[in-house]
Amino acid sequence: MDQLDERIKLIERYFEGDLSAEERRAFEEKLATDEAFAEAFAMEKKIMSGIEESGNRRLRARLDQLMAEESGKETVPSTTAKVRKFPRFGSLALAASLLILVSVGIWWLLQPAAPDQIFASYYETPPFEELRGGEESPPDREAAKRLYQAKDFRGASEKLESYLQTGAGEARDSLLLGICFLELGDFTPAARIFQSLKSNLEINDQAIWYLALTYLRQEAWTEAKEELTLLTDGSVLTGPQRTQAAKRILEMIK
Repeated sequence: MDQLDERIKLIERYFEGDLSAEERRAFEEKLATDEAFAEAFAMEKKIMSGIEESGNRRLRARLDQLMAEESGKETVPSTTAKVRKFPRFGSLALAASLLILVSVGIWWLLQPAAPDQIFASYYETPPFEELRGGEESPPDREAAKRLYQAKDFRGASEKLESYLQTGAGEARDSLLLGICFLELGDFTPAARIFQSLKSNLEINDQAIWYLALTYLRQEAWTEAKEELTLLTDGSVLTGPQRTQAAKRILEMIK
């Protein structure tokens, strides 16, 4: 499970009330010290609050209307329209049905979150992977690693490009170059790199995930949905948490 998966799972468990006292203390400490985690939590809390608030307002308005209908009063003054009176049982049954519908389907009342908010909640800079087998990194790759870890993504991208031009790099190095461009807001080269890696079975789920987020930042909704769908319909093998994250984003951008 990668860092993104762990973060999403932990926040889900918090909102489900599934944390022990010790886990909750650790959660609150992480919330106070981890900026990325705090942003993800704030986004999730905003969504949950929006669902509750939106549902409460609409439910109250509808129930007020039903009560007015029950008593034969109009909710909006009118000289021509008459409000239909329901039998007592019918009105109460309708109110109960409305409550059930709201509790089950209130998500659909919520407006989609802004792209940058969704991105901030679901994107996390992946670690710079070491070479396999404990091999010593060539100078350009080692320099790229230091710059990447220092969040100098422009410098890291230049070193990675130089390293890849030697022909010694792997697909994971290309993925890291795409991440650098994504961090810099250079979406066109980032998308081009991620697109080229979709055929690599070893990392295609990561390439698709970051490509979807790249499209999301550009508000290219159709393209983002197409990539996210690949992670949810079984077309590409990936972890359950990434699949769940893709499903959540799809719900937000419908």
